Amino acid sequence: MASGAATPGPGSLPFPRPTASPTPRPTHTAPIPTSPLFVDGPAGRIYASGPVSGTAQLAVYDTRDGRLLEAVPIARDERLLDIDREGRRLYVYRPAFGVRMLDAGALTETGRVGLPVPEAGDDAVLAYVPVSRLPRLPLVDPISGQLVTIGGMRVRWHDQVTGAEVDVLTVPLDGEAGPITNASFSADGQLLYLAVADGDLAPWDAPTGSILVAVDLRTQQVIERRNLRATISGWLAWDRSLVVEGDVYKDIGLTNSLWIDGHERRRVTAAGVRWKAFDARRGRLVGVGGSSSFGDGDPRMLAVADPTSLDLHFRSRSASDLPLTTYDAASDAIFGRSDDAGRLQRVPADALAPAQAPHEAPAPTGKIHVNRAVVVQPPAGRGGGPLAITGQVSVTLGAGTSTPGGGEAMWLDTVSRDGGTSWTVLERAWPYGIVAAPKSPLDTASTDAWFAPAGGVGVVRSTDEGRSWQPASTGIDALKVMDVDVSPDFARDHTLFATSYTTVPADSDDDDPTASAWRSRDGGNRWEAVGRYAALALSPDFAHDRTVIAFEHLGPRCFISTDGGDHWTARGRLGADDDDGPFAGESWIIPAADGRPRVVLTMATGGTTVGGGAHWPESGMGLSRSTDDGATWERVYPTDLSWDEPEYFSFDAELLGETAGTWVLRTNRVTGTLLSRDGGLTWQQHHLGDDPRAPVLAVQPGGRVVIGGGQSAGVRTVSLDAFVPGPPPGMR
Repeated sequence: MASGAATPGPGSLPFPRPTASPTPRPTHTAPIPTSPLFVDGPAGRIYASGPVSGTAQLAVYDTRDGRLLEAVPIARDERLLDIDREGRRLYVYRPAFGVRMLDAGALTETGRVGLPVPEAGDDAVLAYVPVSRLPRLPLVDPISGQLVTIGGMRVRWHDQVTGAEVDVLTVPLDGEAGPITNASFSADGQLLYLAVADGDLAPWDAPTGSILVAVDLRTQQVIERRNLRATISGWLAWDRSLVVEGDVYKDIGLTNSLWIDGHERRRVTAAGVRWKAFDARRGRLVGVGGSSSFGDGDPRMLAVADPTSLDLHFRSRSASDLPLTTYDAASDAIFGRSDDAGRLQRVPADALAPAQAPHEAPAPTGKIHVNRAVVVQPPAGRGGGPLAITGQVSVTLGAGTSTPGGGEAMWLDTVSRDGGTSWTVLERAWPYGIVAAPKSPLDTASTDAWFAPAGGVGVVRSTDEGRSWQPASTGIDALKVMDVDVSPDFARDHTLFATSYTTVPADSDDDDPTASAWRSRDGGNRWEAVGRYAALALSPDFAHDRTVIAFEHLGPRCFISTDGGDHWTARGRLGADDDDGPFAGESWIIPAADGRPRVVLTMATGGTTVGGGAHWPESGMGLSRSTDDGATWERVYPTDLSWDEPEYFSFDAELLGETAGTWVLRTNRVTGTLLSRDGGLTWQQHHLGDDPRAPVLAVQPGGRVVIGGGQSAGVRTVSLDAFVPGPPPGMR
């Protein structure tokens, strides 16, 4: 559902709200502290510590129904540290006092161990590391039961009765790195995973990055270290594995680092899921979040992934906010704390399943605005109108009632699958860039497969005309995918390409993935990297010539492949040889016809920079043309648009096709429409005479196009003869 001026209250809309069904229904229970949850499955108990209604407590809950069983007062700076399930013992830590051991059943003290406070000098290696990031909580060695403290670059083991130091490990890292900020043991006690602060790896908006380290405790040697240019925000360990989450900055999202047996197995950038629990019974990871258009930042969108690869299996819809905390195999449930209600929630793990299509209610009566429509074009070679067009309709909340926010307007996202005759309400907005892939003549599916780029997820796929979407990104390492390209021969070769702009330079000191283009040959089930390329264009005759045109990632040099992306050859470049840009944002290929050569087009941009390096192309558009497969380039439509006008993104540009000898290129809502009547050699700006802001949505036979109403409502078909040369009035 689109954002608006106010959030509607229950029953305030004049039509049913679309909802997914079925959804895992969490059980809401008693208020719960904000600390991590510790579950003793065989005993059917959950433990948590912290303030509840202003009083610090150690509380116990029932795993079956979440009801509060018992609570005892604790000091305000005490917190539950760990649980020994076999010894039925709880560890409660208080700085400067040490650790108290409690009987897990009676919650009575059975022992106390004083621990030394880490020396101030230990943590002064990097004075600008925030104290809140340092692991002031001790660890419990899973094998010996000894208490472990961390200070600076030292790990110390203490006698579990006297607290005396019995062993010490100084992490052997060269340079000025330190202190240790995160730590955990493997379940067998043989590995120690650490994060060590390093100012040289700081992202542009934080004081420090991290070196991720795995130490073999049998030899006390570092067996692997990897650089992470991010601020650590998540740390989930299980068995001999670990997932580290690092926040980069607003346009990138999360970096996920997966470790297994002391080695980094995979690094995924621009991720939109925060992993919260390991489902031991089914061998899967469960997290929260999705993509900007399909649930990013939405705690009700649960994601399930392979714990050996981080590949997403599916997304499931929860009925309420659920910041997941832990999984309990004995009760086969996932537990979390509701941020809004401050209560323990329980979701049956077996209820997590791919989200089903929500019910789409008819749109309320009103003017449908399609100025920024998402249009799903028919697959290549198939005629007919658009498969789907999105729009928005304005509604008034709680009109004539006492509903909070009553009388305020908000926008609802809508879709039409019949050319604008009828409209239904979408649960959430669709992304730009949806493409339809033609099904095989032997395929019994009733609809084509649709693919879309989904930031934070990578690529999503729908087989029910956009009503539901699931991840199709296995193998893609940079999940902020911006473009998906479908082979014109998809029905036979099942080939797709995906590109992302959010990868690090090949010579970076990061250990992040550097590929930016991927190919799938099985309809999106698995992907493989094909290089550091962007702005791909597939030949209309791809079935025979296997030609793909591309540009270097955030660069001006063009490349060509004539074997479907296996091998690439450098061609020419945009701009002067001593120019850093422009960067190619979108590319297309117009086939040769009527004695004219094949034309390659690219919408190039000036680009923006973050942290001193090229970030992604989004401004300063200009259309360039090549008639020799990228060897030479000529700019055919220059503009001086800038980042100060954010709607001028080149990502909105789309070559809609040809009708009655005229090629139609939609740029954006401001530049309008470019037309070519000579096979793409020259282009001229046009706009609709009676509705200058109306966007062109699709081409139709006979020199007609489908447009969305800029000043008028809905969708209509007009002749290209109604377009006049020049920009829309008041625009450039």
